[in-house]
Amino acid sequence: FAGGVAEWLVRLLLRRPRRALEERGADTLWVRLPLLAGRTMLDLVPIGVFAVAAYAVAPVVQPTHQIHVIALTLINAYLIVRCILALARMLLAPAMETLRILPLTDVTANYLFIWTRRLVGFSVFGFFFAEAALLLGLPAGGYTGLLRLLGLVITTMVVVFFLQNRVPVAAWIQGRGEVKRVGRLRDRFADIWHVLAVTYVATIYGVWVLGIGDGFQYLA
Repeated sequence: FAGGVAEWLVRLLLRRPRRALEERGADTLWVRLPLLAGRTMLDLVPIGVFAVAAYAVAPVVQPTHQIHVIALTLINAYLIVRCILALARMLLAPAMETLRILPLTDVTANYLFIWTRRLVGFSVFGFFFAEAALLLGLPAGGYTGLLRLLGLVITTMVVVFFLQNRVPVAAWIQGRGEVKRVGRLRDRFADIWHVLAVTYVATIYGVWVLGIGDGFQYLA
């Protein structure tokens, strides 16, 4: 709670300079890069303040062992998620077209950021939840089951992401202006790319669950 309040206050104080950076015109990449870096630093400062406040208050309140484990789990997971999303926001700039360095539309940038947030949130919070359960007495078998369930959820989400983007990626693969023979090959690959991608992701999950020796090296 203390970390959340401290972060909120700092974000409130930094709202004006953040807005000034976002609204400033940037026609070239060399102008956008420092502005984007400054905007990212202003995103990271509240996260740092949250970490300092949360870690400082946690031992002071003298919680029980179970509460202490849960608190540290939530703090660590939250910090990791926020830092990754700050980097994703810098790369995609979903709400800042004037600072975006990638050739993406507003719709595409927002779509990719939403999916990044989903995958990162489920992965990080799910993993730390399983770790906390193990430290609080969950049997090893239950811990393994939780991780496998989390892996299945993440794999399913990735498959859904591939299927949602089957058509636009196929259009990108097909391209335009190639010689006829190459064009036919690209058309065929465009028709089946999602099948190959889904199969590959499912195989990775299977290798992990079954613990196949050297499986990941072979897939790589």
